[in-house]
Amino acid sequence: ILMSHQSKYVTLVGNAGVDKAINDPERGTTAELGFGMGRAFFRKLAVVGELRTQSTTDFKHDRLVSANAGFIYGVRKAIWYARVGHSLFSDDGRHAFVGVGMKVLIDTEEKTDARP
Repeated sequence: ILMSHQSKYVTLVGNAGVDKAINDPERGTTAELGFGMGRAFFRKLAVVGELRTQSTTDFKHDRLVSANAGFIYGVRKAIWYARVGHSLFSDDGRHAFVGVGMKVLIDTEEKTDARP
């Protein structure tokens, strides 16, 4: 489930999900819940923050609460993004998160020759 609300100054996003492994009956069902807030500062630059939690549905295993911050920057047909984060609580110790990536936009419109 994904919900969002955009106002004049900020975009709020909430998402939730449930995962059930169908190939491993020993693994429990997990649930995720996240809230994010972002703001575009220029036409091509946005900054975002997120608080995320996940756990088994009985709240006994695979527990993780983390906070992340990141940005999205678009240049021509490429969109760059990066995030950094840290676990606030985890069953298996502290974690640091770093991610970077690039999305390339490919023009899929069919071009036609305007000449007769």
